[in-house]
Amino acid sequence: RNRGEKLAAQFMQRYSGFLVFLDMDNLKKINDIYGHKAGDRALKLLGTLLSEYTHQAVVCRLGGDEFLMFLPDTDPDSLSLQMDDLFQKFHTITTDDPELRFATLSAGLCLCSTDDSFEDCYSKADKALYYVKQNGKNQFFFYQQIDRSTLAASGSGKDLALVAESLQ
Repeated sequence: RNRGEKLAAQFMQRYSGFLVFLDMDNLKKINDIYGHKAGDRALKLLGTLLSEYTHQAVVCRLGGDEFLMFLPDTDPDSLSLQMDDLFQKFHTITTDDPELRFATLSAGLCLCSTDDSFEDCYSKADKALYYVKQNGKNQFFFYQQIDRSTLAASGSGKDLALVAESLQ
């Protein structure tokens, strides 16, 4: 784990809250069309916007275009408002920049209690992000909203079901 992940795990032992996997959509397309300087600008923009949350959250870059946040002591409605605000600010800035106009955000959110393991919440937030990516990107979704049949029918769940079936 990187330092940010370790810090998030420590906070999760003391506070309930939400673990958020955040991904910038279309960064590769921006890099391929406009060069890595444009992609770097997009990442710096997102980093600057995320820094607005550091007084109330743990925020770190996982690598590439993925970020992790842990927001303690918040509820789904407040988190939804924060995510809407972040997405809107990012969209407003990128829409006005011809090199960044393809950039959008996707996020998977997982409700965590102090009894939950970091690894379990990490996996669930990642699954929620995967769900978003498979269903149009440019949105966020709570893991707890994904119904099990939907999860099983999406990518990795379907793949695992096919593997299990072939082994029988």
